[in-house]
Amino acid sequence: MKTWTINELMLLTREELCRLAEELEQGLTRLEPGTALRTTALTSLDNLRRVMTRRGLHF
Repeated sequence: MKTWTINELMLLTREELCRLAEELEQGLTRLEPGTALRTTALTSLDNLRRVMTRRGLHF
């Protein structure tokens, strides 16, 4: 799993961001707490939420 950066996320549409957020949230349920993959997913989700807020978009 890759870490999505804020710069990468800023290039996505609202629809793409929402779809990615859903995928990340669903993926979290399958990842063990404390693992590198879960940390990566959480970081990407945090970055995604920052972009949504910065752009004035809502989930």
